Amino acid sequence: MKKLLCAMASIALMTSPVAIAQPDHQQGRQQDRQHETRGEGNRQGQQRQGQQRQVQQRQAQRQVQQRQVQQRQAQRQVQQRQVQQRQVQQRQVQRQVWQRQAANRAYNASTYRSTNYGYADPARYRSNRVHSGWAQDRGNTYRWREGERMGYYDWYYAPRVSYRRYHLRRPPYGYEWRRYDDRYVLVAITTGLIMSVILDAAR
Repeated sequence: MKKLLCAMASIALMTSPVAIAQPDHQQGRQQDRQHETRGEGNRQGQQRQGQQRQVQQRQAQRQVQQRQVQQRQAQRQVQQRQVQQRQVQQRQVQRQVWQRQAANRAYNASTYRSTNYGYADPARYRSNRVHSGWAQDRGNTYRWREGERMGYYDWYYAPRVSYRRYHLRRPPYGYEWRRYDDRYVLVAITTGLIMSVILDAAR
């Protein structure tokens, strides 16, 4: 009997540490799982924060791009306005120059007819038939038409213009473009015969 009791006691002592160790091992696994879940939660939270930051950065970049586009548009509008103002000023200056030239032509024509400034008398030219094919001078206010003949001094004081610069058709041989008041007149050099009259749209 004593031997049996001793054997049972020894078996109990040997099995008790195993039983105690099993609950401790289970608790360790649970703690590890908790740590893993917490780590995954932290990683997911960091990923979400990173994504949110990227979204915010993209939005900020879009806002910056939109501002740049608006600034460029504003600059273009300012440049267009400046160009338009310059064109208007240039047109005004051109009109003033043309008006001065027209006034000078009218003044020169009137003074030339009254004093001749040392030139020969027009009647002498007609008597010598140097300009016998020309018509009578009619002044700066006359509206010339196709088929008419200009006076020699009306043709002489009308400035000659370049057909390339003013986008006119090339004159035929023996003709040239002259600017008379607000019109371009295609005139024969020797006879003053008017082939074409074009109104200046810019005036």
